[in-house]
Amino acid sequence: MHRLGCLNLETGIHLLQYICLTGHGSKVFDEAMKNIAKINKLFDRQFRPNILMGINIDQAHNRHPYLDAHMRYFTSHKKDSNSEQLVIPKMMDPLKLLKRFEGGPHQLFYGGDNVVKYYE
Repeated sequence: MHRLGCLNLETGIHLLQYICLTGHGSKVFDEAMKNIAKINKLFDRQFRPNILMGINIDQAHNRHPYLDAHMRYFTSHKKDSNSEQLVIPKMMDPLKLLKRFEGGPHQLFYGGDNVVKYYE
C-alpha cells in the first residue's frame, strides 16, 4: 500500500513536497549558497518569526552546503478564501491519493501557491 493511503485526512495540511540541491564542493555553487543565505537573512528580518517557510540552507550534506526547499501540497480556505482551486496534475498524483485530502476539516485546496513546476 502507498504510504499516503495510510494517512488520516487530518494530516493533509502538513503534506509537503521536497527538493534538496547540492553542488558537492563546486566553488560556484558554494558561492551562490552564501549569497542566497545573505538574501534570506535580509528577508527574514522583515517578517515575524516563522512567517517565511520553504528554504533551509545547511552544511551537513556530506559537509557541503545544500539548499533544502519545500512546498505544501494544499492551502486552507480558512487562510486564503480568495484563491482559485486548481486541478492536481495527473503527473503529480497518478493514483489520486492526494485528491482525498481536498476539502475536509481544514477546507484544503490545491491552488496557485501550491504549484511546483517539474522539468524532465
